[in-house]
Amino acid sequence: MSEAFVQKTSNKPMVKSLLADKTRYIWASFMVLLYFGINYKLEYATDTYSTFFEEDSWTYSIYQNGRPLQALIFYLIEKLGLSGPKCYYASWLIAVIALIAAVVLLSKTIDRHIGNEKVSVLISFVTLVNPMIIEYFLFVEKGMFMVLILLIVIAVDRTERLFFGGEGKDRKNTVLSVAAILVCLIAAATTYQVSVNAYVVLCLPIIILDTRGFIKKNVFVAVMYGIPMAISVAVARMFSLGRFGSFPGVLQGLVAVGESLSKVIFDDFWHLKKNMMLAFLILAIILIALSIASLKKLSVALGYAYIIAGCVVVSFILYFVTGGSPLSPRTIYSFGMLFGVILTYFAFVQKSFDFSGANGMLVWATLALSALLVICLLLG
Repeated sequence: MSEAFVQKTSNKPMVKSLLADKTRYIWASFMVLLYFGINYKLEYATDTYSTFFEEDSWTYSIYQNGRPLQALIFYLIEKLGLSGPKCYYASWLIAVIALIAAVVLLSKTIDRHIGNEKVSVLISFVTLVNPMIIEYFLFVEKGMFMVLILLIVIAVDRTERLFFGGEGKDRKNTVLSVAAILVCLIAAATTYQVSVNAYVVLCLPIIILDTRGFIKKNVFVAVMYGIPMAISVAVARMFSLGRFGSFPGVLQGLVAVGESLSKVIFDDFWHLKKNMMLAFLILAIILIALSIASLKKLSVALGYAYIIAGCVVVSFILYFVTGGSPLSPRTIYSFGMLFGVILTYFAFVQKSFDFSGANGMLVWATLALSALLVICLLLG
């Protein structure tokens, strides 16, 4: 897409622009409801019992997990006397609405660079509604989790506007955008710390799209990520004494990351069948090979390598630092985005998204196989 196109669309007010995109909402709503529509039934995860039936259960969120905003939400639920079933249904409704809004907003961010509405919605959906997201919907906090994802997507959208739109050229708009990004990410980090990893992963294809200012963009994203995480760790250490141990060492940290990666990719991993993530990675490799072969540019190959390395590092940094924390889909949700961000970069670097030729048919086949994998996952 031309810079003029990016500039023009980037300057539209975000809320007004969102409400005007009826087609995006229809497509996003259809896909999200198809995926999670049956999840409205009342099903309790283990933690849900303590959330609803233990007095002052909100204190666990802050004293054991170091999540003050999550504790505040649970405190309000308890003091307002909201019943379990009502809260569960309300949480499901909030989750669906927030996830649809997140898919729509991320699709707009992507579409500013590919100019294809339906394809951008599909890419956004595949990225956000990846196999790891399913565990979030097992908890009563599903509404809270999906609002966090929406906040993270808002932060990504503001970051893209700073990098490519006119907002980065105006000091006032820059300050307001940076403030909005930090508010969104601090809210996310003080509710569920590892959710902020998704911000960095979603920014990777945006950073590498234009290598001008590459280091500056990386530093900016790192700072936006680091401030909320530093606040989160400080709060956690203040209230959760003994929760964080000392760094086990580089070797043990690398071993923990390797074991975690192997478990996720090759073994049965919670609701994921054996080799399920490996299948997604194979599909990603097909897209990467197609892209590199068609463009014949070293920069494109390096771009894919940057995205893969960045996604792995950010998603498993917790296991490197701790030497092996409990592994679950919700703690590595950002790693589930790998196929989606690779697909995003694929769409960015191709001169046009032409689905009529042989290359387009291969892309459609890859997306169809990924959809089939998800269906098999849900039915299996």
